[in-house]
Amino acid sequence: TASKFKAACSTNPDKPSKSLIKMICYPSAHLFSNAATKWGISNESEAREAYESSIAAQHSISLLGQWATHKTKLAFLGASPDGLVFCECCGKGLCEIKCPCKYKDAMLVAAAVDSIFCLKYDDNGVDLCLDTVHAYCYQLQCQLFVSGVLDFVVWTAEDLFVQRVLPDNDFWDRMLTRAILFYKKGVLPEMLGNDSHVLLLSHILVNHNHKTATKMDPGASSNSTLRVAN
Repeated sequence: TASKFKAACSTNPDKPSKSLIKMICYPSAHLFSNAATKWGISNESEAREAYESSIAAQHSISLLGQWATHKTKLAFLGASPDGLVFCECCGKGLCEIKCPCKYKDAMLVAAAVDSIFCLKYDDNGVDLCLDTVHAYCYQLQCQLFVSGVLDFVVWTAEDLFVQRVLPDNDFWDRMLTRAILFYKKGVLPEMLGNDSHVLLLSHILVNHNHKTATKMDPGASSNSTLRVAN
C-alpha cells in the first residue's frame, strides 16, 4: 500500500530488500505496534475533529471515516487514506492524518528542527511545509493516484497543521517506473515462485496495466496551499 511506496521505490530492483518483500507479501506476520502507533490510533478521532473545525470557515465538508483500501487500475497498487472528504467547493478528496507521539505535547515549529520530521520550513524560512523527501510525501502521492486532491494533517495536543497536497506528475512518472520494477522483480516472484515464466507473465500484466492506468490531471501541480491553525 501507499505507506510502503517510498521503500519500494528506493530499494535496488535488481536486489530488492527481502524484509520489505516479506512485509508486503505477508502483512499479517509483520503486524507492528508500539507506543507511537498506539498514540496515533487513539488520538486520530480528536485530530479529525480539529481538522474539520480548522477549515469549516472556508469549506463546507463532510468527512467519512477510514476509507478501505482502494485498488487502482494498476492492480498491485492500493491506498487506504484516513478519510474521504466531500467539499461543496473543492469536490471529492482525501485526508491523511498523522499524530506524532514524539512531539505529542509540542508546537510543530519546535518539531520542525528535527531533520527527520515530516515538516520543514519552506525556502523562505517562514512557513512550515511537507518535506518532499520524507516517506509521507511518497505515501501521499501514491494516494493521490486514487483521487486528485488530499489534505495532509499533522496534529499534536498543542498544535495543528493542514496542507493541501496536489498531484506531482513528474514525481509520479519517475516513481511508478521504480515501483513497477520492484513489483516485477521482488513481489510477484515471491508470491508465485521465482520462475522465468512468472517474470514473463508479470512483464505482460504490468505493461498492460500501465498503459491503461488512469493518468493524473496534467494541469495539476504539486504546488500546495498552506493552512496552519495554531
